[in-house]
Amino acid sequence: MDLLALVASTPPDPSAPTPLYRQLKERLLQVIAARAVDPAQPLPSEAELCRELGLSRGTVRRCFDELAREGRVVRRRGLGTFACWPEDTEDISTALNFSGQVRSMGEEPSSVLLELALVDAKEREARLLQVAEGTPLWRIVRVRRANNIPQQYVTAWVPQDLVPQMERSQVEGAGSLYAAIASSSGKLPARALEAYEACTLVTGEAKALGLKTGAAALKCVRQTLDQGGLPFETSVIVTPAAQARFVLDVTAEGTAYRRTP
Repeated sequence: MDLLALVASTPPDPSAPTPLYRQLKERLLQVIAARAVDPAQPLPSEAELCRELGLSRGTVRRCFDELAREGRVVRRRGLGTFACWPEDTEDISTALNFSGQVRSMGEEPSSVLLELALVDAKEREARLLQVAEGTPLWRIVRVRRANNIPQQYVTAWVPQDLVPQMERSQVEGAGSLYAAIASSSGKLPARALEAYEACTLVTGEAKALGLKTGAAALKCVRQTLDQGGLPFETSVIVTPAAQARFVLDVTAEGTAYRRTP
């Protein structure tokens, strides 16, 4: 995947109220959130971004300086700047990135693909994706694992017109669904809406997770939106209750939450 082309596909807008360095920062965080960049692969250099986006060196450097201070990237002398997923933050670059979350805890992520199929959109998926019922969708069913221990049972739907051809290798093992979408359509996650509810595991979920049918779990229905506010992926994420833990930070300014191991 050409990372520079992906970042440059939505260039910063000088007329927007958001500063240029912050627009670039948001775009890079979206690339990281999509796992369109491997931890061992350097991000585009300052010089490349300046040349491709028409930005000043000071603008690009300010973006990277801020990302480095926040622990989103790490600079390695002579090698470049690399993405990272710090354990103590919760934003678009970490919240949507199971692999990054797992690696930040010193464990190895993987996925077992249970199903990859083309299906017609039913009422719920059509509503969440803002497409007509019957629209062809990819349905991807996976078990997400950390150190080979099942952590999540995930069913995702993506419009086929965004990814005309999807291969098993793109979503199995260490593959990233968001990276597959980004590679094909250039769409990156800018926002996600999540609704949580308690549930119990049905037989297929329980078997895949190595638990008993009826075991307590937490269900998350996620709607992922691009920079223009349009949904391009929706998923149902089922996590065993023993592994579903959140911390709320309630202050006068509002409420923030983060996932904890």
